[in-house]
Formats: sequence, C-alpha cells, structure tokens
Amino acid sequence: MFVLVLDTNHISDLARFSSTSESAAVIGRLQRGDAALAISIFYLVELSNSAFASIADARALLNDVPHVLANPYENIEDEEMASACAQATGRIRRSPRVWARDTSEWGYHPGPAGGSALEMLDAFAAMDTQRDELLNLADYGARASMMKANATLVKDPMIPLTLALQHHIDGRRGRFPSYADGLNASEILQSVGGKSAFPGYQMQEALVDQRMRDPGQKSSANDIFDEYIAFYAPYAAVTAVDRRTLHRAKMANVPALPRMTRYLGEVVPILDRVVSGELKPVTSAF
Repeated sequence: MFVLVLDTNHISDLARFSSTSESAAVIGRLQRGDAALAISIFYLVELSNSAFASIADARALLNDVPHVLANPYENIEDEEMASACAQATGRIRRSPRVWARDTSEWGYHPGPAGGSALEMLDAFAAMDTQRDELLNLADYGARASMMKANATLVKDPMIPLTLALQHHIDGRRGRFPSYADGLNASEILQSVGGKSAFPGYQMQEALVDQRMRDPGQKSSANDIFDEYIAFYAPYAAVTAVDRRTLHRAKMANVPALPRMTRYLGEVVPILDRVVSGELKPVTSAF
C-alpha cells in the first residue's frame, strides 16, 4: 500500500473542489485501491474546528477514498530510537509502524476496534476542550521557537536528539537494565551514523532548524502543525505541503525532497515514480 500525506489545505481542496482536474486525478488514483490517504491527529484537530465550514465535504471525501491513520509522531520517534538501539547492538528489530488501518492499531494505547478516521473526526468535533488544548500547545511551540539563533537546536544541532535518545534509553532501562548493552546516546548516535537513522525526527527537526534560522519569520501554530505533518514524509510515497514548508525542505535538502510537492497536480506523477521503483520511501512495518 502506497500512502499519500497531504497537508490540511490540500485535503481541504480535495474535499471542497473534488471536480477540478487536479483533485479528480488524485481521488481517482486513490480509488484504484493500491494507495491510501494518511489522516493524522493534526488534520482531525484542524478539520473538526467549527471555523472549518466544509466538514461535511471532509466526511464525504473520507467515505470516497481509502485512508489510513498516521500513528502519533511521538510513538514513531520512540520506535526510531528503539531501532537505532537495536542496530547499534547488532540486533534485528522491525521497522517503525507508521500507519494504522483503524484505531485498533493506532498508537501505543489503541482505541476501540475498527474505529475509523471518520469516527475520530466526529469525536474531535464534539471535544472542544481537548481540541483547544492541542491548539494551545501549538501556539506555545510557535512562541518558544521565536528564540531563533539562541535556540539549542541552532547552536548545537545534536543536543536535542542526544537528550531525547538518552531519555528513551533511561526509560527502557527502568524495566530492562541491560537495554542497549550499556551504551549511552552519544555512543549509539556514533554507531548508527547520526540523525539519518531517525528519518521522521530528522525531517521535522530539519524544518524547525530552517525556520529558526530565518530572523524575520514570525512563527505560528500553523507552522508547528505543518512540520509535524511533514514528519511523515520519509515514510510516505508522496507528501504535499505548503509553499513555506517546501521551501524549508529545499533549504535543508531533506532526503524525502524528491517525493515532496506543493501542487496537487504533481501528486500522481510522483506516485507513479514511486510505484515504478524510481523513488523509494523509507520502509515501515505499515
């Protein structure tokens, strides 16, 4: 199954303007059955907002095309770290599980068996408080990222990942004292070749880094959501993002760049190149 990741604006265009040639081509390609549209929690938060006037169109789109749930990014980050620890110690571990067929497979704490993205959209529409909490967190992230050149990520790019990986290791050693054979985060990073062993983490952090380096750019909650949606790009067949996110991806020269676009009209041609084997996403367990 080939998975398409489209940002919220592109999904909104598919839903509201399904008869345009660009939208019809993507919808028709999805309906062939070998590709699916990824739906993440960030879409659900934005599309379920009462300010989004076309929620009925979004429901209709989800009824019309195959779709999968994108597992929470923090779960995938944790699995990337577990994979790096396994690689560094000569063990074999499955690839991160990025996509879920329904809520029975979604995240570390699965929801009711068979729950769909459509049902989750309706649930979020009824949960104003929880949705606002996520929006507030995004606003906080936008304000914090205004540190720009003073941010640790800019001053020493390896510190955030090193700290996150060490936190992962320490948490696992609470239950498994011999986890990662006693190696620390720095030793594991050296063994696996640095950030490239953490595809989703590397993707999202690269975009944040580029945004931090732009002194005139005022960050917003939308930037935070766009970066976390782009987190899935290494594992997706195609990722469609907005102009600013694609520009940052180009500036960072991320590995997924050949499979990224800002135009719906380019989604199907890129997908065809992936199907042919010319372009290859990072392998995921699903």
